[in-house]
Amino acid sequence: MVVILSALLFNPIIEVCGAARNLGLVFAAADRIQRVLETEPVVKDAGLPINVDKLAHNVTFENVSFRYDDNSEEVLHSVSFAAEQGKTVALVGPSEAGKTTCVSLLLRYWEVSGGAVKIGGRDIREMSLDNHHQS
Repeated sequence: MVVILSALLFNPIIEVCGAARNLGLVFAAADRIQRVLETEPVVKDAGLPINVDKLAHNVTFENVSFRYDDNSEEVLHSVSFAAEQGKTVALVGPSEAGKTTCVSLLLRYWEVSGGAVKIGGRDIREMSLDNHHQS
């Protein structure tokens, strides 16, 4: 009888301890989410809305250099190439040569450290991040 009563008494205590542990995990996750939401964006949007449909559909990298932060080495150094409308272009190279970085710069996940990425002859930094096709 004592064993049954002690099990009935300790079971809710064990459940409360488990809930407290889970609550600690929830607070830690909420803190991490809050820090992400408060982080300043890497790319600053100072661009204007531009009707991209009126631009030539070509992409040029003009002497593009890039580093992830001021303390790191350049990932790209004075890279130049053009991708013309209607042409097939492939970026080919060994792992960590900068192929994905070029695409990330074109999509403005990062800003170039030097040079310019252009679409239709316009520097993409002149274009708003919220730019959409206009009818």
